[in-house]
Parts: sequence; C-alpha cells; structure tokens
Amino acid sequence: MACPCSIEHFVTSNFIQWEIDTMSFKNYSSIYITSLTSKDYSQLKTFNEQYDILYIQTINMDNFDLISNEPDLYRSLQTRFNLHQEYINTETLYPLFYDLLIRLKPKLQSQLDVYTHRSSGLLCAQIRTDRNLTFPNHAVFPYYEKPITKVLEFLKSKQSSNTKILVTTDSQDVQQLVQRMLPAHYLVQIISPITHIAQYSNYSSCESLGKAIIEFHLLAECDLIITLKSSFGYFAVMRREDPFKKLFLYCYGLIQIHNTDDYNKYTYSTC
Repeated sequence: MACPCSIEHFVTSNFIQWEIDTMSFKNYSSIYITSLTSKDYSQLKTFNEQYDILYIQTINMDNFDLISNEPDLYRSLQTRFNLHQEYINTETLYPLFYDLLIRLKPKLQSQLDVYTHRSSGLLCAQIRTDRNLTFPNHAVFPYYEKPITKVLEFLKSKQSSNTKILVTTDSQDVQQLVQRMLPAHYLVQIISPITHIAQYSNYSSCESLGKAIIEFHLLAECDLIITLKSSFGYFAVMRREDPFKKLFLYCYGLIQIHNTDDYNKYTYSTC
C-alpha cells in the first residue's frame, strides 16, 4: 500500500519477509495483477506458468474464495500449515495470513498498547459517513442524527461500569455527537486528524493511516461490535477470537450476524 503514504511507515514483516527490494528481481519476468476474483483461477495458473514472479493486489475478499475452492492452493495450505478443508475459510485464513505477514513497528505498537492494556470490556461501532473513493458505489452510513443516535443508544444500553466504548468514524460531526451522548470517561479516543486515507496524499492523511491501523487492531479486541458492510470492518472482525460473537451489522437498522451466511445476505451496494 502506497497511498496516502507507504504502509511501511507503520508495519514491518513478521514471520514472512515481504519487504523486498524489487530491483533485485529486475532480471526476472513479472506481472502485476490488480484484480482477482474466484473465477480467475485458470488465468492465475496461466500467469504462474508464464512469469517468474506474480505481484497480486486485491481489494476484496475473492482471494480467500480462490484458496478455499481450488485444490492446488488448498494442498499448499495443508502441507505448510496442516489446515484441513473444513477450516479453509476467511475466518481462518485472514487472521493467519495477517499475523504471518504483519507486525506493527515499535512506535505504533506502543501507541496501541496504551489502549489494549485494560481489564475492562470494549463495546465498538464503526461509523463512516463519507463515500469511499476507492469504491464509488460503496454504501455509506447516512448522516442522519436519528440512526446514528440509535447506534449510540444501543451501545449505551450495553454499557456497564467496567466497559469502555470505541467509535471509529471519518466524521467530525459524528465524533462530536459521540462526545455529547457518551460520558468522556467511558470513551476510548484516538487523537489524530480525521481524513479518509483514500482522499489525500499528505502528512495529515498519512497520520490518519496510522490511526486507521490502530483502530483496525482495536476493533479486533471488541467484546461487542457494530460494523458497516465494509472490508475494513469485516476483516477487523475476522481477527477477533470469536468473529461472530455479539456482531451487529448496520443496514437500515441493527441486525445481529451469527455466521458468514448471515453477513453475505447483505450487499455492499445497499448496506
């Protein structure tokens, strides 16, 4: 990821080395694949036979469908990680791959530790109001005070004396509403400029990328979470110890999600 700034500002390789100088491979044939769906497996195999190196960039979950459904890729996972077919799914693969690849750099890890060293429970909501420029048709959380208020009231109803509340948002208005409705001593607040990371390439949006990574990790710690239909929220949820425990989707109301089939009933274009 290079926009709004290199992700290497904040994360580094963990168990698998991916920080590689591409110039060292300049004499090898290569191809960049910027879209990948579950129907592209035969094409992917062809590329693999034609080129020494495949650079694959995907912004959706279809790469996990590829691994789940194709025997060659499955056999590789079984050999390396002793994963059996029934466990080859997004809930298993995403946290596995993420932890194999990603380790926070010390500065960001120390910032995250401030929020994760706690004995209290954590209630969370992901509220986005601005359209994601990467996905022009992506549904957004409609900024009407009434539905957002309902989400916050729901969190408040689940609150106890030993719980904290985290609301991630791209809106200053929502942030102010949260601060008006919820007691400050119950809030987990990450101080950083609010800028959608797809919008600008400058220091402010780069700092917001660091904030987004911290929020991504914190959402995986939530005891209860309300999320939009978004890859950011979904993949954060998949890193939870029990992904579907107390998981709610906001889609013109709060809907409890119990499994992947529940989640897949609702499309990105409508929720």
